[in-house]
Amino acid sequence: MAGLHQTKPFPTLNNIHVADEAVIIDFLNTNSKAIGALKYLGSFIDNIKIKNEIGIKSNLQFLIVEREEFASESAGQDHKYNANGIKDIFEMSYDLPDTFLKEATPTEKYVILSTVQTHSCNPKTRCSKCSGSGRCQSCDARGWNSCSSCSGTGKKEQRDGSFANGKPKYKKISCYSCSGAGRKSCTSCNGTAKCYRCEGSGQVTCSRCDGTSFYQTYNGYSNTLKPVVANFHFSEYESLNNIVPITKNKTVYDDDLIEWENKSTVLFDNKEGAIKANKHSKQFINSLEKLAGLTSNQKFGRIHSAVETVPITIVDYSFEDKDFQLTIVGEENIICFEEIPKKHSFKENIFKRLINFFTKKKRQIAFVYIASYMFNSDGSMDEPEMKLLELFLNNIKLKQEEKNVLVGNLKQRLTLEELAPKIKNIRGDLRALVFAWQCVMQDGQINQTEIAAFAELSKLFKVDEAGLEKIKHKATKFAHLKDSEMLEEYFKS
Repeated sequence: MAGLHQTKPFPTLNNIHVADEAVIIDFLNTNSKAIGALKYLGSFIDNIKIKNEIGIKSNLQFLIVEREEFASESAGQDHKYNANGIKDIFEMSYDLPDTFLKEATPTEKYVILSTVQTHSCNPKTRCSKCSGSGRCQSCDARGWNSCSSCSGTGKKEQRDGSFANGKPKYKKISCYSCSGAGRKSCTSCNGTAKCYRCEGSGQVTCSRCDGTSFYQTYNGYSNTLKPVVANFHFSEYESLNNIVPITKNKTVYDDDLIEWENKSTVLFDNKEGAIKANKHSKQFINSLEKLAGLTSNQKFGRIHSAVETVPITIVDYSFEDKDFQLTIVGEENIICFEEIPKKHSFKENIFKRLINFFTKKKRQIAFVYIASYMFNSDGSMDEPEMKLLELFLNNIKLKQEEKNVLVGNLKQRLTLEELAPKIKNIRGDLRALVFAWQCVMQDGQINQTEIAAFAELSKLFKVDEAGLEKIKHKATKFAHLKDSEMLEEYFKS
C-alpha cells in the first residue's frame, strides 16, 4: 500500500472496527464525500472482505544508571578495605528514587572498597623551594637586597638649575625608595633570611599523605541517573508506519515494566502484563536497549511503559471489476487508501460532452419515458412500478397542464421507434440503461417480454453483451438506494 492517502480522523464513528459488512457499507455511504469517493460508494461495491488487526503505540520512560570507573588516591586512612567487597561497579546497588526524574542527577563519586590499598609515607619532605637548606633563595640568606632604584648607592641625582652656559646643573640627594640606605628588606622572607615555605626548617608537610604518614590508592566510580523518553509504534503493515503514531487510542497498560536492584538482580518484572495487553509488546521489549540508546557505561535502572492498542480494519472490495483496499486506523478512525472510486464508468466522455447541451427538465422527462416504456412492455403496470413512476413525475418541475399531457402520453404503450426521439437527449448517458433494467426489476418479477424490451432498448445505446451484464449489475446496486438518493443519482445533470 505504497503512497497512501489519509483523511482527517472520524472520531464520532463508534464500533467501526468490526468484521460487519453492513457497518462498512453504511460508513462508506454516509462519509463518501468526506473521503473523496463517489456518492453512496457502499451501495455500489462488491466482494467485500474485512480483516481486523491491531497495531501498538508505546511511550517509554527509562531511568538509566550511568557509571564510569576511575583510579584515584587520597591522604590518610579514611577508606576501610573490604576484601569481600563488590568489584563490578554495576553490581553495586542502584538505589533508585521512587519516582521518575525530570532531569539528570548531579554526578557523585564512590570508592570501590575491595581495591583500597594503604601506603606508609614520610610526613615531611625536603622543601623544593630552598632544596632543604632553609635559606631564603631570594636574598641569599642576607635578609636584604640592593635597592634597584639607586643601584645600592643610597643617592640619586636631581636637577638643580643651569650653568651660565645654559647646561643643566645637578645635585645628589638621598634615594627616596630606600631612604638613602642603599638596600631594602627582602620581600620573600621579610628580612628573616629564612625560606618562607619551610620557615627555615628545610622540610615541608607531605602533600600526598597530608602529614598523616599514610595515603590510600583505590579505584572509584562516578554515578549519574539519567531520564530518557522514547516512543515506539508497530503494525504488520509497513505502509501504516506514518499513520499509527498520530492515532489516539485507549491505553491498555500504564505501569513500571521492570526495575533492577543492580545489573544482576531484578526487583520486579511486569513484562508479561504488557505482553498480555498487546500482542505486539514483544516488539518493543526486544528493542529496549536500542530505543534507549544505551552506551557501554550505562545500564537500565527502571523502565515504565504506557501502551495503546491501535485497531486496524482492512477492507478489500471491488468496484466495476477493479480491486480496491481501504484501511481504517485507530479509534479516531483515520481512513487510508491508495486509490478510491470517484465516479461511475458511464460518466466518462459522452456524458460529460452531452451535459452542456440539454436542460435538466428534458433529461428528467426522458427518464420517465424509459420507465413508462419498460413498465408497459408486458401490457400492465403494477403497484411498485406505478410508485416509482410517480416518484419521478412528482420530482419534475412541471405546470399542471404539462404534467397532465405527459401522464396521458405515458399511459400509451410506445413502440421503440416512438420512444427513440423522446429519449434522444440521454442516449449517450448509460445511466438511462441502468435505470431501464432497474425498472425491469422493480416489481420483483422479470419476464421474457421485459427482457426483450430491454434488449431492444439497449440497441439504441450501442452496448455489447459484456457491457449489458455490467449495466444489469449496476442496476441491482442502484436499487438499494433510498428514493431520495436514487433521484439524485439519476436526475442530477
